[in-house]
Amino acid sequence: MVKPLATVLVVHGAGMEKRGLEAIEIFGSMKLGEYEEAIRGYATEAGFDVTFFHSNDETVVADRLSQIHDSIHAVIINPAGYLSGAPKIIAAVQALRCACVEVHISNPAARGIASSFAACCSGSVTGFGIRSYELALMGLAA
Repeated sequence: MVKPLATVLVVHGAGMEKRGLEAIEIFGSMKLGEYEEAIRGYATEAGFDVTFFHSNDETVVADRLSQIHDSIHAVIINPAGYLSGAPKIIAAVQALRCACVEVHISNPAARGIASSFAACCSGSVTGFGIRSYELALMGLAA
């Protein structure tokens, strides 16, 4: 999908700053900074440059996605708290001209939660813990 050495934007959705502090039984004990450290390692192994973005404001996330130009070659988004409804972000994802992969540490479907993002993303990876990001990067490199 994406050539190596490309830049991937990783978008962390609402509530991701609480990872490792709340709902540990679902998401584990890793904090957001630890997520980013692991993701950066996976990206380096896959030959990607990676940049991160997080906001709890739907409009801010949608605006960031709308500002993507040639410098970003793909997006990985963990919608987190936006999972079941964020029409502005979904519209921004639909307008992307690059691949976008939805990622979740847990499997939302196993908890009875349907993703609003699955239909507008190039693919989804769920339920493999932090390795979900690695699998998404591998898919983008394929």
